[in-house]
Amino acid sequence: MYEYVEHTSDVKIRAKGKSFAEALESLMQGLIDLMKSGNTAQSNKEKETLLELNTSHINDLVIMSLEKILVISEIENIIPKKAKILEEEHENPYYVKFALFGSEGEFNETLIKAVTYHQLKVEKEEDGWLLEVIVDI
Repeated sequence: MYEYVEHTSDVKIRAKGKSFAEALESLMQGLIDLMKSGNTAQSNKEKETLLELNTSHINDLVIMSLEKILVISEIENIIPKKAKILEEEHENPYYVKFALFGSEGEFNETLIKAVTYHQLKVEKEEDGWLLEVIVDI
């Protein structure tokens, strides 16, 4: 589950999950849905891209995962629809492998400029994980 939280000139995405993987996947979906808002470009040619990331800090894993979605969308002209985490490790070294599903095509407009570390939250809670990130639009 994710939700958008009001924030001046940016959008904050808050995601929760029972596991780190579930929270990260929800956060990815929040970014993907935000990317698609206001865009009507569509294609019937489906595409799947596998992505892997390694890092020494969990905060970097969260930011880099979202950045990777933005970059792949721009470079490979993919309009993402969904991300699915296939493997993850949330202890040092941090690792995630995920599939990005979408269709070939270009966005009508670029809505998201960057994913930021500003007010980033990656917290283990009693009942799961909380992730918050601000994206510059």
